[in-house]
Amino acid sequence: MLGIREGHATTTGKAALVVLAPVVVGIALSIFFTIVAFVLGAALGQ
Repeated sequence: MLGIREGHATTTGKAALVVLAPVVVGIALSIFFTIVAFVLGAALGQ
């Protein structure tokens, strides 16, 4: 985060957002697709 903050002359909060946003999106998508897989599995009777 420090490299992003210094390299782009931005605030620590914005640098943290840039670093953490993809992690949060990835976790959310993983949870979503896991739920979809369980629902489809249950719907197909497996």
